[in-house]
Amino acid sequence: MKLQLEALWDVCSTDADIKEALANLPKDLNETYERCLARIAGQYKDIASKVLGWVCVAAKPFKINQLREALAINTENGCLIRENLLPEQLVLKCCSNLLIQNSDNQVLLAHYSVRQFLVNRQIDVQVFSSRFELSSAELELGQLCVRHLTSSDYTLALQPSNIRKNMQIPLSPTAIEKLTEIIPSWSRSILPKPRTTWISLPQKASKTSSAIERPSFFEFAKEQWAPLMRGIVRDSNCYTKFQTLALEPNLSWRLHPWVPIGESLDSHYAGMLGWAIANHHIPLLDLLLGLRPKPKTDIFDLPLHHYSNLPPLHLASRKGNIKISQLILQECNPRN
Repeated sequence: MKLQLEALWDVCSTDADIKEALANLPKDLNETYERCLARIAGQYKDIASKVLGWVCVAAKPFKINQLREALAINTENGCLIRENLLPEQLVLKCCSNLLIQNSDNQVLLAHYSVRQFLVNRQIDVQVFSSRFELSSAELELGQLCVRHLTSSDYTLALQPSNIRKNMQIPLSPTAIEKLTEIIPSWSRSILPKPRTTWISLPQKASKTSSAIERPSFFEFAKEQWAPLMRGIVRDSNCYTKFQTLALEPNLSWRLHPWVPIGESLDSHYAGMLGWAIANHHIPLLDLLLGLRPKPKTDIFDLPLHHYSNLPPLHLASRKGNIKISQLILQECNPRN
C-alpha cells in the first residue's frame, strides 16, 4: 500500500490522474514491483540495476554516503572520483521507491519480498534486459571493494615492511661525524675515532595512514571484501589483487576480518586459516594451500586460538564442510 501511495504521488499531478491511477491499481505485489521498475528512467537503468543488486547482497546495509561513493569509484583502479558523486536523493529516486533510507542513514530494500521478486522475475527487454544474478552482484561488489583497498590511495599500507622487529641498521663513520659536528671541536678531539655502529629500530605501525582522509566506503570495503569474494576464481582479472590483499599482513589499516594472535606472518596465516574454515571461504583456503615456500610453522596442525583451540581439521568437521575438510586433510597430520 505504501508503495502504491508513493507511486500515486510520483506520477499523478491532477485529480483526473489520481482517479485513473486508482482505477488501475496493481492486482498483486509482483505487479506493484513491476510498475516500479517500469518507471525507472532510461538513463538510470544501469545505476538502478547495480544499486539494487548491491543492496541485496551486502552483508551489512550500506550507509547512503557509502553507496554514493561506491558508484563513484573507478572500476579499473579503485580510486574514488569525487566529481562523480551522485546526489543522495537521486541514488534513491533512480530505484523508483524500491529502496528506502532509515533514520540511521542505512539504505534498505523497501520490503524483504523485493529481493525475492528481483531474483525470480522474468526477463523484460523493455525494463531490465537481464536477470538479477545475486552471485554476480556479490562478486562485482567484492571486486570493487578489493580494488578500492588495493588502490593507490592505500599503496603504502600494502607494501611489505622491510623493518623487522629489533632490526639493526649500520651507522657509518661519515654519518657519525656529521651528527657530532654540533659538538665543540675541543670536545671532538678527545672522542675516539668514529667507527661503524649498529642501531636498533623497534617495530611500529605507521601513524601516517591515520592522517589520510578515508572515504566512507573504505570502512564498508574493509569489513565486507572477504565475505563478498567467496565466488572468485583464478582466471578473474581481480585475482592478483585479491591474493595480495589476503596474504599481506597489515598493521596500518587492519584490512582483514581475522585477528592474528601475533604480528608474525605465520600468525597472519593462522588467523586467515581459521576464518576461512569458519566462513566456508574456499578461495582464501586455496591461497594458503598454494603458498610457496610453505609457512615455517605448520599452521594446519596448530590449535586455532579464536575457535576454542580446535585444530583446523576438527573445526572444518564441526562446520560440516566436506570439501574444506578434504582439502585440509591433504595438509595436516590427522594423528595430532
